[in-house]
Amino acid sequence: MDLRYQRYPVLGIVITLLLLLTTHCCCAERNSSDIYPDSYWLLKQLHAGNYGALEEKLPSYQANFEAGRSSDRLVQWAYSSFRNSDPELQARLDNWVKSKPHSYAARMARANYLEHLGWMSRGTKLASETKDNQLQSMEAEFDRAIADLNAAIKLNPRLTVAYANIISLSKTVTSLEQRTVLLNKALEINPASYAVRDAYLLGLQPKWGGSIEAIRAFMEGMKSQVKNNRDLALLFGYDFYTVGSQMIEDGKYRDAIRYLDEAIKTSNNQIYYHDRGRTYLYLGEYDNALTDLDHALELGQPLSGTLSTRAWVNIYRNDPQQALTDADKAISLDGLGPSSRRARGLALEDLGRYPEALKEFTTALKYGQYEAKSWYLRGHLYLTHFKDYKKAEQDLKKAVDLAPRDTYYLFEYGQAVAYRNSCEAVPVFRTYLEVCNVKRTGCNDSSIERARSAIQRPHADACNRSGT
Repeated sequence: MDLRYQRYPVLGIVITLLLLLTTHCCCAERNSSDIYPDSYWLLKQLHAGNYGALEEKLPSYQANFEAGRSSDRLVQWAYSSFRNSDPELQARLDNWVKSKPHSYAARMARANYLEHLGWMSRGTKLASETKDNQLQSMEAEFDRAIADLNAAIKLNPRLTVAYANIISLSKTVTSLEQRTVLLNKALEINPASYAVRDAYLLGLQPKWGGSIEAIRAFMEGMKSQVKNNRDLALLFGYDFYTVGSQMIEDGKYRDAIRYLDEAIKTSNNQIYYHDRGRTYLYLGEYDNALTDLDHALELGQPLSGTLSTRAWVNIYRNDPQQALTDADKAISLDGLGPSSRRARGLALEDLGRYPEALKEFTTALKYGQYEAKSWYLRGHLYLTHFKDYKKAEQDLKKAVDLAPRDTYYLFEYGQAVAYRNSCEAVPVFRTYLEVCNVKRTGCNDSSIERARSAIQRPHADACNRSGT
C-alpha cells in the first residue's frame, strides 16, 4: 500500500513558525523607488569571501536610511539574507569579522546567522515539549548573536535594525516591559523605524505575553509616523493576522482563511499571503495555495519558507520537477532547513532517484531530529525502496516514539517489524487498530484489513505460546 500522499493528514510541515519567525522582518510590499537587496547575490559574495563587495553594498542601505532616503526595512531585509543554516558560512563570517574588526556590517551579518541557528536548534514545539539540550543550544547561539549586536551598536549607534534583532531573539527570556524599553530606545534614534516595530509586534502576540488589544493599540499609535515611513502601513492588519495564525496552529483552517482575508484587505503584506497560501495547502486547495505563494514571492524578499511551502504544493500536485526547483531555491537561502530538505528528498523519491532522496532525508535530521516526519520519511524509503527492514524499523520506531498516535507511522512501523519478527509486530498493529477506533485519519479499509490479518487469533495465540 502506497502511503506517499497520505503521510501528512494536515501535511504537518511546521515551516512557518520557524522560517518566518526568523525572517519576519522581510514581509513587505515593493515600492518602485526602492533599491532592493539581492539575497542571492549577498550570499554568493559571502561564499566567495568577497568581503570588499559586502562592505560596499551593506552599509549603503543604512546610509540611505540615516539620510531619510529609504526605510530601515531594506536594511533589515539585507541582513536577514544571512539567516542561513549553511554550515560553510560560519567560517566565512568569522573570517570577515576577523579581517574587518571595525565593521558593523560584518557583526550584523554574523548576528543574523547565529540568531537563525538558535531558532533552528530550538525547534518549533512548545517549550514544555522541547528538550533541555535544544534550549541550551538556542541560548548559546543567542548569547553569541547578542554579543555581535552590541558590538555593532557600538560601531554605529544609529543601527535600529540591531535593536530589532535583540527584541526578536530576547522574547523567549525577557518580559514585555523589558522589550518596550528597547523599543523606546530605538525610536529615540529614529521615530519612524519600521524594523523595531516589526520585531516588537511579533512579541505582542499572546503566546509571547501580549494580546490582540495590545497589538491594536500599538498599531493605532504608529499611524502618525506613516507619513514619515510608508512601510509602516504594511504592518496594519497584524491583529487579524495574529488570530489567523493561531487558528492555523489549532487546525481551524477555514476560520484562519477568514481572518487572513481581513488582514490582506488591510495590507498587502508578504507574510499574510504566505500564511494564507499554506492554509490553502492544508485544505488541499492547491491552485489557491500557488496563487498566494506566488504573490508572496512577488511582494518582497525571497523567503526559504515560502519557497519550501511551494515545493510541498507541487509535490501534492504531482509535479516533482517543479518541487525540486523550489526546494533547491529554498536550500540556497537556508542550507539545512529541514522542511526544504524533506521536500527535496520527496521530490527525488518521486523521480526515482532514491540514493539522492536518502541523502536529503538524512540531512534533514540535522535540525529535524525531533520531528517525527523526518524519521518517517527516511524509514519509509528504507522500507519500500531499499528493502532494508532493520534500518526502516529503527527509523520508524523513532517516528512512533515522537508521535505515538499517528496511524501512518504506526502502520508502517508494524510492517517493518513484521519483516523481522511477525510476533513482535502484533502489539504494534493492535495499537494501530485501537487508534483507528478513535480517529479515522490514515485508517483506510485496506490497511485496517492488513493489520487485522497480522493479529488474527491463531497467529496471536502462537505468539503468546512462544513467549514473544
